[in-house]
Amino acid sequence: MADRLNGDGTKHWTGKPNSLTAVAKIDGKAWRVMGRERQPSQELPQTRVEVLPTRTIYDSREPG
Repeated sequence: MADRLNGDGTKHWTGKPNSLTAVAKIDGKAWRVMGRERQPSQELPQTRVEVLPTRTIYDSREPG
């Protein structure tokens, strides 16, 4: 329900909260890839999104 995968907490299509969070560890640093709730880690910036009939593809890149 946001333009970015980590822009909001995940929700069911009805709008009810359905919390999922994904964190990737890159070179020893934790980056939040998906979700918003209680995460002390930084967001991994999303660089692209592609919406297809049966899947959605997100690209992210570590800054710097």
